[in-house]
Amino acid sequence: MPAGLPIRLVQENGKLIELDATSMTLTTERKVGGAPIPFTGSLRMGADFNVNTALINIQGVIVDDREGSSSAKADSLINFGRKSGSSVGVPWASYSNINALLSSGTKRIVLGATDGSSHNITFTRSGSLISGEVAAYSSNGGAGSTPTILVYLSSDLQSASDTTVDNAQNLLAKKIASALVDYITAQLSSKFTAALENTSNQEGNRDAYGVRITQVTFGREGNNSTPLFVFFGGTNVYNTSTFNTPEITTFSGGTTGGKKSAGDKVMDLYGILNNSVTDAGRKIAGGVALVGGLFGAAVSLGATPLTAGTSAAGTVAGGSAALAGLNVLVNPLDNDEKDYIIGIQIPYNSTITASDGELYTARNFFMPTGFGKHGLDKTSVNNTNPASVEFDTGDAFTGIQGAVQKMDIAYDAGETVYNFNMLFAPVDVLI
Repeated sequence: MPAGLPIRLVQENGKLIELDATSMTLTTERKVGGAPIPFTGSLRMGADFNVNTALINIQGVIVDDREGSSSAKADSLINFGRKSGSSVGVPWASYSNINALLSSGTKRIVLGATDGSSHNITFTRSGSLISGEVAAYSSNGGAGSTPTILVYLSSDLQSASDTTVDNAQNLLAKKIASALVDYITAQLSSKFTAALENTSNQEGNRDAYGVRITQVTFGREGNNSTPLFVFFGGTNVYNTSTFNTPEITTFSGGTTGGKKSAGDKVMDLYGILNNSVTDAGRKIAGGVALVGGLFGAAVSLGATPLTAGTSAAGTVAGGSAALAGLNVLVNPLDNDEKDYIIGIQIPYNSTITASDGELYTARNFFMPTGFGKHGLDKTSVNNTNPASVEFDTGDAFTGIQGAVQKMDIAYDAGETVYNFNMLFAPVDVLI
């Protein structure tokens, strides 16, 4: 592997598990074969429908940390370029979705801080452009002259021209992202920092659609299940029938520092691989518990009560409910449950994409599956992301999606290292 760049397993919460590899095998088997045709001198005919299986086999060692890890701040990412849980091709900033965002009731982004406090960011409809922009932070544009993000719902989002609609959606997504950064910088700088980040939109193009939000305080306590969109004052708590959230990676990566032995690392891997559940699986298993929490007694989320009017009342599944258990939704350890391994980043040395004067530059192996891949999209020529790029399930060039199929870990008494043999199965859509 390139110097200083180990293989990394990527978890759903964005955490990386680094592995020191000693050897690797990339296997691809195409479903193709031939059959002899009678009376032709065994002329063979076959078919190739481009149906292939793949497997990655990695061997390596797990060793003690030589130096203790430093404390880290938890961070999160909101990608306004795409809807949450949707495939590439579905924008977040569509007319219907933004109209639902700005409809009756209040949809807020909730941010949970390291100290357990919560902070709400609201959106407010504007009747015209805001200083020439379709979205902008306002210090007094909300209800009761409170801070808010003003959004102008442009008619271009409903234009008959596909190009006009696409341009308007992309522009609005970037302006809302920029407004969120300005809001956090102006109002919440004691708890969070925020910066624009290039992420993939519905078409797979990267631009400043993302907002990286980072806790100001170091520590594991900053890991929680926010940012979270919450809806108050309408017919239900989340109003999921009309509004879809953008892609969100909740707060994770916060650590208090420490040093792990090889055995500690093996225990972590062994525990995760023996009992980890996909995001869909967790939602199914936790649905009943979540609904039960929403029907509980009204509570405050951290230090700030989340209420609609004079109560925290809403309606879930047609019944009245006091909006409770929201402190559970911001559980500092909640994001640690998102430990399922969803991808792998394997660096290699590239010369074709190296800058002038450099012999090599580090890139990640990728798997160009799916429709519409140009010839160069399958090769190293277009692999321009650095190997350190953040893994993105919507961008094939950031790594390989999939799951660990098998992990053999061996230890000989008296040795200071563990040896492993891992089989990783590339999977683009994991159910």
